[in-house]
Amino acid sequence: MARKKENKRSDGYYEYKCIVERRFDGTPVYKSFYSKKSKADARAKAEEYKINQINEKNKKEYISFADWADIFLSHIKTKVKISTYRHGYDVIFNNHLIPYFKNTPLKAIVKTDIEDYVNLKLKDHSASTVKMHISKLSKCFYEAIDNGYVDYNPCQNVSIKHQSKEKRIYTAEQTELVLKYCKLDRFGLPEHLLLSYGMSRSELLGIKLEDVDFENLTISINKGLTAKNKYTDGDILADTKNKYRNRTIAISQETADYIKENVQYGFVAEPNRERPPAVTGFRDKHDAFMNRMHKHYLEQGIDIPKLNPHELRHTRASLWVNEGKNLFAIAEMLGWSDLNMLRKVYGHADIQKLRKELDI
Repeated sequence: MARKKENKRSDGYYEYKCIVERRFDGTPVYKSFYSKKSKADARAKAEEYKINQINEKNKKEYISFADWADIFLSHIKTKVKISTYRHGYDVIFNNHLIPYFKNTPLKAIVKTDIEDYVNLKLKDHSASTVKMHISKLSKCFYEAIDNGYVDYNPCQNVSIKHQSKEKRIYTAEQTELVLKYCKLDRFGLPEHLLLSYGMSRSELLGIKLEDVDFENLTISINKGLTAKNKYTDGDILADTKNKYRNRTIAISQETADYIKENVQYGFVAEPNRERPPAVTGFRDKHDAFMNRMHKHYLEQGIDIPKLNPHELRHTRASLWVNEGKNLFAIAEMLGWSDLNMLRKVYGHADIQKLRKELDI
């Protein structure tokens, strides 16, 4: 029997048409492949296409959380402000989510895994931090759905039994003692600024000498230093978290004089500094300061806890709120935009003050 002649199309191409997939109802989806050489070559292209489809399907089927997170971060970085990315997505994913879920297949992550992450890994974090983690992770899964990697978002309807520990703060009396010790310690300038004005660690480390106005007694806060990660060669000095964090705060004459006298010892306002200090270096210095302060007062029979930089900021804000200071002024100093959140997060009721004011 004579072999069927392969006919070229009018444009000179050979065409091979075949089924490449089936819809949900079972109906076939056809696709044509073309070659100027021969119909066999067009058929080979069709087979290559099918193999690539299978590989892509397998890739989506078994992609790990870490691999998808890298794709997601590369995409989201182009859609949000760089400060939002660095202070939000970058920190949450690279410091927390990726190390936790690692190479777990993306499709294998279910609601209980998210609940375990929250209740085990974020148990000492605030409710607002937990909410932010869930929000960012949820967006990651919605993007995965849109790109055909998963069929549902395991962050939906997550049941959180999270009980975060209340942040520690100093009492007014303890605060005065710590501030007093700052003046006794050669390296107490950073803690003085944190505890006196409620700035964050990243803001503190972003301050340069030129940001201090000694005549008008102000400090301009316009940068923040965040810790390095696997994608950076070092710590990142960038814009503050948002427009409210970019601010000018008032300082006392006492603080201005203190900066002048101790500038060579502090991590802030250093003259002729070519690059910002290391975050890890500051952590070590802060821990050492707290150890010295704790030992100093313990020898006097006074047990003052060792707080981290954020707890010093929290202390200052709480003291201002409970002293009845103007909330708008506090929000301006802290770089906060939401007064309700300010009251909710930083307002720790002083029981004796309530008794006195309510005649109880």
